[in-house]
Amino acid sequence: MTDEKVQNYVNGVIEKVKARNSNEPEFLQTVEEVLGSIGPVFEKHPEYMEQNLLERFCEPER
Repeated sequence: MTDEKVQNYVNGVIEKVKARNSNEPEFLQTVEEVLGSIGPVFEKHPEYMEQNLLERFCEPER
């Protein structure tokens, strides 16, 4: 798994979250911080990307 593929996946998830939750700046900041540091996990376990785990985790409290 390449760093670039993981980075593209993470950036894509961040953009989707921003589009869905543009009115929640604290949530967006947290998502960017957490997802920015999680890349090595997805490099070791690319199956997580296939299962869309990040999208499932990125839901704000309602």
